[in-house]
Amino acid sequence: MRCREKQMKVIEELFEENESEKRILEDNHISEATWRKWLSDKYFITAISNRIDTASLKNRILLAKILPAVTARLIHLCSSGNEDVSRKACLALLELQKNKEMKLQFEKEPEPEIDQETASIVLAALAESKRKKMNCED
Repeated sequence: MRCREKQMKVIEELFEENESEKRILEDNHISEATWRKWLSDKYFITAISNRIDTASLKNRILLAKILPAVTARLIHLCSSGNEDVSRKACLALLELQKNKEMKLQFEKEPEPEIDQETASIVLAALAESKRKKMNCED
């Protein structure tokens, strides 16, 4: 089952209009009870989640596009004659770098947490198991 046309219209207005949620519901003659029912509908929530994901991706693309210009401007401001401006620009650059490193940390796959001794024991057990299996098949 998919979202109805009226639900899709409300979702569209929530993301495209500068009106409040309450105003959009009133304009579309949606009661509070109906709204609560929609919010418990998995198809409606999925449609909203998809719009949020799309908006987030658009935002990340936009930020990625302007990041070099922002970085260059902050570097320029670091050498400003105004000590306060220079300090704030340096802090902003450090924060930008810190956030970039944090994001990269989360994107890495977690490394397995097994020490060398345990790995050796597991490999030996697997080799022994395979050797026994091969002897049984002969």
